[in-house]
Amino acid sequence: VAPMPGVGPYFVAKVMCDAPFYFTIPGIGATLMFFTVGFQLTFSNYINTVLIMILLNYTGMSMGLILASIFSDIAVALLIAPLIIMPLMMFSGFFLNADSTPVYYSWIPWVSPMKYAFTALARIEYTGLKLQCAADEFITMTVNGNSAQVCPFTTGEDFLKTFNFEDELTV
Repeated sequence: VAPMPGVGPYFVAKVMCDAPFYFTIPGIGATLMFFTVGFQLTFSNYINTVLIMILLNYTGMSMGLILASIFSDIAVALLIAPLIIMPLMMFSGFFLNADSTPVYYSWIPWVSPMKYAFTALARIEYTGLKLQCAADEFITMTVNGNSAQVCPFTTGEDFLKTFNFEDELTV
């Protein structure tokens, strides 16, 4: 009887066999998303979006492998996974603004891969974007008794400020 391979060779072989799926599935999904949502159609934005989605897929798969290797029972791993993944998603900046995060949870965004992916994708899309307001999006500003209709966001950079992204440790 041949000896069983160790964990290291098994892990490397598994990752190598699964690598084509790790690239193609998020690559196809990101491509469909990029062209159907109406993002800025530049080659660099497209490549960066696809690469970020592939990296996010890798981190998700890695988190799944870590949980599966920590717990011997897959049912326990499947019960624990949402308890870990949901806070990482909630504090990524997509659902809850960074300024709205309670101070005792302020460490969670820094360990969330979704935060870095969301920040990078938002910056890729909104940097350099010129925005125009529809008629119902103007707000009325009154200064010294004079009122005027103003578009709240004229550039993507103005809109990015509302997310309160930190400049440290972001892409």
